[in-house]
Amino acid sequence: MNPESARHGAAYWLAIALLVLWNAGVLLLAIISRHSYTSCMAGDGYMCLDFSRPILAVLFAVDGIVALVAAFVHWVRVRRSARR
Repeated sequence: MNPESARHGAAYWLAIALLVLWNAGVLLLAIISRHSYTSCMAGDGYMCLDFSRPILAVLFAVDGIVALVAAFVHWVRVRRSARR
């Protein structure tokens, strides 16, 4: 079995869809957080917290972990197919 010619199954497309939803949701959350911080600062400016940067840090960390897992799975599949 050649990994490059193999078609992706339902689990792959489900994972891609979940990743897209995760990225869109977290980006929306970061935008909403930044907007509420800006609105708070325009008001009285008392006890305004900006969580957009930590939210984006979590987004990039999770995406990095997903990329590492995908690279590992690809490496294992290539290695298994090379044995055959």
